[in-house]
Amino acid sequence: MKTPRDVEKRAATFYSRNHRAWLSGTFAPLTIGLQPPSGRTAELDDGKATKAWLQEWSRSAIPLQRQHRKLSYLGVYEVPVRVVLDQPETAAEVAGKAKHWKRINQLLDYFVEALGEPVRAKLVEKLSAWQGWSDFTAEQFIAVVKWLRTHDASEYYIRELPIYGVDTKWIEAHRGVVSAVVENMEFREKPDLVEMRSLDQRLLLHGLSHLRCRLSEIGDLPGQRVVLVENHVTFLALPPMSGTIAIYGAGLHAHSIVGRMPQLKEKQVMYWGDIDTHGFYILELVRRHLPNATSILMDVDTARLHEALAVAEPLPSRFQPELLTPGELQTLAYIRERSAVGSLRIEQERIVFDRVVDAFENQV
Repeated sequence: MKTPRDVEKRAATFYSRNHRAWLSGTFAPLTIGLQPPSGRTAELDDGKATKAWLQEWSRSAIPLQRQHRKLSYLGVYEVPVRVVLDQPETAAEVAGKAKHWKRINQLLDYFVEALGEPVRAKLVEKLSAWQGWSDFTAEQFIAVVKWLRTHDASEYYIRELPIYGVDTKWIEAHRGVVSAVVENMEFREKPDLVEMRSLDQRLLLHGLSHLRCRLSEIGDLPGQRVVLVENHVTFLALPPMSGTIAIYGAGLHAHSIVGRMPQLKEKQVMYWGDIDTHGFYILELVRRHLPNATSILMDVDTARLHEALAVAEPLPSRFQPELLTPGELQTLAYIRERSAVGSLRIEQERIVFDRVVDAFENQV
């Protein structure tokens, strides 16, 4: 015998799996049989369970189909036999999603009225992106779409669009749903810049010891050695080193930098990142372009020496290393084994600076 709670759970699953299709007008009713008691079942405990079941259904607001049935010597009862969810509204009500169903229909109708019927199907596909929007966010969306339909977005950077009431990061945060209804949405590309500094006062970069420029403008690099550094403050604090240019890798951006600097293949390249899973993952990515790149200050002795300064890495990478050396694998295993949450993180800034100076001096 199915209870009202059983039906509500089944309706919730029905709603979760199908409500997106219902927005497009596709709905197939669902019939849920209640498995009412037979006369023999009712006799087992003199009808106590059956009467309790009937009373439970009498208190429920779920729409039922009933039949008169004789339950042995207990008599004839009007017994609930099935629930038919014959409309989206009914299914949503039984599933406890009536408010959600009403809201997403209101929003979708609002978008269609403002932007035209063709957006309906596209927005249904992106339901998860907008179903929780407030009225204000919905108005921002409409304003953005209307502006993009009447302007050439390629003349603007994505954060400089002059749309009233829309902050500079709005489109980046909602780009997926906006691009679903705006064709050929292309913005002016932000220049891909790289920051470099010379660790050798005898070497200059375009006449400067420290510069930031487009990757395409770099040209040849002086010196025989390059050190790629994950964090900016560490990059700025690097000690002098003969014949060496330092490049700020900016975390995962290092992968893009080395992939677009073929001149690095002619250099001795070192990578220095945080001693954590992401630091080793970035090293792995760098080696895909520069197989001979070496790591510095990412060894297990450095990890042991600075373990007291480690913190838990919030979201450790689960990458499977293929290009790390045995020593690097040992360090990676060490920081994973020493943490109850996945991995330790020893940031570059935590490394004792005397050790940094010694490590770089040993490279000369």
